[in-house]
Amino acid sequence: EEGVAHKAHRLWDPANNPACGLVDNASILFFHNPIRRPFGTLTKVQGPAGPSFLSGMGRSIRSVVQASVLCALVRRVSLTVLTMCLLYSPVIRAEPTASPSESPTPTTVPTPVALSGPALQVAVVGLRNDHGQVSCNLFTDPQQYPRGAAFREVRTSIHQNSALCVFTGVPAGKYALVVYHDENDNRHFDQNAFGMPMEGYGFSNNAAPLFDAPNFAAAAFEYDGRRLYTVIDIRY
Repeated sequence: EEGVAHKAHRLWDPANNPACGLVDNASILFFHNPIRRPFGTLTKVQGPAGPSFLSGMGRSIRSVVQASVLCALVRRVSLTVLTMCLLYSPVIRAEPTASPSESPTPTTVPTPVALSGPALQVAVVGLRNDHGQVSCNLFTDPQQYPRGAAFREVRTSIHQNSALCVFTGVPAGKYALVVYHDENDNRHFDQNAFGMPMEGYGFSNNAAPLFDAPNFAAAAFEYDGRRLYTVIDIRY
């Protein structure tokens, strides 16, 4: 009985159909550099059974699939790293650019005024210009601090990027200070539509705000009713 290989060879006889050939053991696979040529190289091989063509298509497809999976994994890892960086990176606040005539640091620190009686003197430094005035607000009631009615307010002019507020007749007690740079001299602390400060501000003890003003306890200090000199750095 005619074998399967002989029957296939007879059906695919190159003499009857020169474009076809039976792939037999004499055929050789030439598959070079699957990365540069992912679909392999078709190479004509001459063997006893006639011209044959054999492709590395199957192996190339596996290489492409593996490369695609690797690329997807790399993209996922990169996205995860980028997300972690955005979540845990420190928030950088954009500082206003000062003109040459607007130094961001004070050239002098005010010296206390020589007074005969007791006084609470507050030096405000770090103003970006000498425009407008500085408003110093002294609070004694934690319920009113920091935006309510102040116990006392002193407004003063600015010289060489610094100012000095002098409170007299203040009894001993616990207080907190809120100061701001009223650049446009409208007697109001200006904020934008989102509630972000548009003018410089500061607190006693140089308490730092986080998402809002520091609480009364963070800015509070004891005043003994005699003479006290303190320095507040302005923030923008």
